[in-house]
Order: sequence, then structure tokens, then C-alpha cells
Amino acid sequence: MQSANSVSHVEIATAISHIFTNSLSPVQTGALLTALHFTDLDRQPQVLAACASVMLDSAAVIDRKEIKQALGKRKRREGRYRGGLVL
Repeated sequence: MQSANSVSHVEIATAISHIFTNSLSPVQTGALLTALHFTDLDRQPQVLAACASVMLDSAAVIDRKEIKQALGKRKRREGRYRGGLVL
């Protein structure tokens, strides 16, 4: 049972999700991360998994084929560098 002062891993992940939508100021972000650290909540597996999930939900979808085509058009071969990008 949770006490009145505790928060769930879902609530923490929701708070973290605001970082990825630029909804928190730098001070708010720092305060959140500091609070998680000093309460050791940043090391709990449930919290880490929930936060990883919101990070994945916020990630941009990358079209690898489109990137390769763009790089193919703009390759600059200089010195020993042969252009391209590691994908």
C-alpha cells in the first residue's frame, strides 16, 4: 500500500514524459531528476522500465532509406574519408 507521500512508477514516467515534449523548464527538469536521485527512485526497475517506455513513445521515427538517399547525393570524399554515415 502506498503512503500519502509516495508516487507510483507510472506517475514518475508521466512526469519524465514532459521532458520530451519540452513542457518543463530547465529548473523543473533539474528538480525532478534531483528528487528521483535523492529518493533512489531513479534506480528502481519499475521506474526505469516505465521511463524507457515513455522515451520510446517520444522517439522520432527515422526513415533509413530516405537518409541513405540524401547522403548519397551529398557525399564529399576528402582525404581518407569516403563520405557517408554509419547507420
